[in-house]
Amino acid sequence: MKYFIEFMKIFASWPVITCVLFFIFKRPISDLILKLSSVTAKYKDTSVKIESQKGIEDLKIPYNEADILSKTADRKLDDEELKDIIQTLIKGNKLWEFKYLDYFLVPTTKETLHCFYRSKESISYYDNSKFPPRISMKEKNIIISVLLKHDLVKLENTSKGLFSITDKGREYIESMPGLH
Repeated sequence: MKYFIEFMKIFASWPVITCVLFFIFKRPISDLILKLSSVTAKYKDTSVKIESQKGIEDLKIPYNEADILSKTADRKLDDEELKDIIQTLIKGNKLWEFKYLDYFLVPTTKETLHCFYRSKESISYYDNSKFPPRISMKEKNIIISVLLKHDLVKLENTSKGLFSITDKGREYIESMPGLH
């Protein structure tokens, strides 16, 4: 009987009950969170409204495999049709790459890329006023190497350490809702 009472004390504790309730109502809770488009928090005379942004997951892939296969099945394509299909595949490829970058790049890296986007001229590696204020030199090195690796920025002058955004970097910023 003593062990049964100890077991009930443990089982009836609030963390266990909370976990059990969470697992029972996991689907309704996640559905509710997904349905929330904005939340307003009020405290005394101040209120803050938090709205969800359209993310990369809301962008649609511009092609469907079945459509392409139906166009190409059992017939020879002319140059225009082939050009359209290739352009569609290139757009789809870019969109998938941008989706990957949206999940891969951390907010500070996106913010740094946005600094390059806003700048009309090349940015010097040594000009800290052009970079987000809270990044260290180590973080800056990592961010620049990631942006170079993904061809979002390019090194223009090695001796002066000048970097500028590439066309791909511009296209990424312009295609992402809420980034430009």
